[in-house]
Amino acid sequence: MNSSAKLEYEKGQNALNANQPLAALRAFWTAYKLDQQPEFLYDAAYALLLLKRYRWAQQTYAFLGDFRAAVQASWAVEGELSGRFPKGFYRALIQSRNLPKEKALQALSLMRQHAVAYAPAYLEACRYLDQRPSEAYQLALAGLEQAEDHYTFGGLKLQAALYRYYRGQKEAARELLLELEYSGRLCEEIRQMIIKIQATDE
Repeated sequence: MNSSAKLEYEKGQNALNANQPLAALRAFWTAYKLDQQPEFLYDAAYALLLLKRYRWAQQTYAFLGDFRAAVQASWAVEGELSGRFPKGFYRALIQSRNLPKEKALQALSLMRQHAVAYAPAYLEACRYLDQRPSEAYQLALAGLEQAEDHYTFGGLKLQAALYRYYRGQKEAARELLLELEYSGRLCEEIRQMIIKIQATDE
C-alpha cells in the first residue's frame, strides 16, 4: 500500500471514529486517488451512507461490482442511524472479508450476539461454511427470521435451498425457491444467481 494513501486512509478512519463522515469521505477519496485499493472505496461508500447520500453510495458499490452491498447497505446503515444497530456495524461486516476465515467467523458471531436481528451477519457467515453445510443451513434458517432487505432474505433462502439440493432433497429445494419467487422479495441479483446455478446443473 502506498504510504501516502495509508496515511490518508488512517485519517479517514480517525474521522469516522470521531463521527465526522464528511472529513472521512474526503480522506478515503484522496487515499483512493493515490492508490486504487477497493477497501478505500468501501469506506468512502460507508461515509456517503452516513451522510445520507444514498444514490452516490450505491453508485460507488456498483462501481466495485458489489451488488450485495448496493442493496444491503442503505438498509443496514439506516439501522445504525436510527439506533437499531451499533454504529460501525456495516463497516465491520465489510472489513471482515479481509480477515482469515476463522477470525471472520468469530467477528460475525460477535456481531450476531450484539444484534440478533442483524441478518447480513448470518448471510456473510454462511459463505464461509462450505465445509460445514449443516451449520450454514441452521444459520440461514435463523437469519431468515430476521431478514428485512430483499438481498439478504433472498441470499439466505438460496443458501437453505442449496443445502437441501446437495443432500438429494431436490423437491424441497424447489419449494424453497418457489417460496422466494412468490414472496415478492426476489431481487434481480439473487434471480441471476439462481439462473446461473440452474444452468450449471443442467
